[in-house]
Amino acid sequence: MSCPHRPGAADLKLEPVQDPSSQSNPELFVTQHVDFDWKVDFNARVLSGKVTLHMTPLDLYSADSVALKLDIKDINVLCVNINEKPAEFTIQNGSHPNLGNVLCVDVGYQRSGFTVVIEYDTTPQSSALQWLDAQMTADKKCPFLFTQCQAIHARSLFPCQDTPRVKFTYTACVIAPPGVTVLMSAQRPTSPRHCDEPESPSMHFFTQDIPIPSYLVALACGELVSARIGSRSLVWAEPSVLPRAQLEFNEVDTLIAAAESLCGEYEWGIYDILVLPPSFPYGGMENPCLTFVTPTLLCKTAPRTQEKARKLEMDTTRSYFRVLLGQTCAELGVSKTFSKPNIYRWGYFLHNVS
Repeated sequence: MSCPHRPGAADLKLEPVQDPSSQSNPELFVTQHVDFDWKVDFNARVLSGKVTLHMTPLDLYSADSVALKLDIKDINVLCVNINEKPAEFTIQNGSHPNLGNVLCVDVGYQRSGFTVVIEYDTTPQSSALQWLDAQMTADKKCPFLFTQCQAIHARSLFPCQDTPRVKFTYTACVIAPPGVTVLMSAQRPTSPRHCDEPESPSMHFFTQDIPIPSYLVALACGELVSARIGSRSLVWAEPSVLPRAQLEFNEVDTLIAAAESLCGEYEWGIYDILVLPPSFPYGGMENPCLTFVTPTLLCKTAPRTQEKARKLEMDTTRSYFRVLLGQTCAELGVSKTFSKPNIYRWGYFLHNVS
């Protein structure tokens, strides 16, 4: 006598999630890891190099041979290789100009993990890259570069599945001009490697071991120095700004301890703060490992104002929820919904007016 069927995990069907802001196809192939190799050119205002995508085929529809589709915008694709062999690719028009184009790569018949190496250049029109002339910085000595990939600008930084549904780890090697400090939303496993010749570029290395969506890939380059403000925190700023920034944010350990008492262990390893130049047009961005903040938080009066404390509370709390929630760009607000109650609880915990 056969046993009656009981519904279980084998009966579940994985349906594709339609993100109207992305034209990629992660329901067929999903990005697991990314390796960046970039060179920063302030004169041309471009990043050049290559990106290596480590892909896993999901094959939900049992297609024998389909194209890998990646989001791109204002990017010049030079060549594509699949598993170290040249691959055919085409660039198709997107469904809307704001969404950019679609890079379609013939990956052939793939039943296991494979790598896609794309050599490319960004363009000066890339919306993710914000290039500042020296006169737009605080010290007015060196140009500055920062990225803003939220919500769908990562596709103008590198070819990707530009949707929060896809999360990946990454490593990066960034070549920058001499005297320029490079930071990313990742750990710095080694010190920058400088060439022996004077006026030679330097190489900067980064590792992010926690999977993140594409919009949390962040890059900043400029004349920056740092100071220790906590057991796992540095504050970065231009040399003339650093003393005030260090004074303003020297209680970050207290803020992180409060967050951990409410949300659990802070898993990103480091919580650094980057004070952007005066031309930074945003309030901030809670990137993993490196929070971007506006210099307007630096007060000439008493440090740790309510506005500054609220900003750090919000950014650190969202660090817990940003990568966990949201399958589409339209759902990014879900993380704010989850984090906001904790921001208020946090403010009460710290005896701030919230």
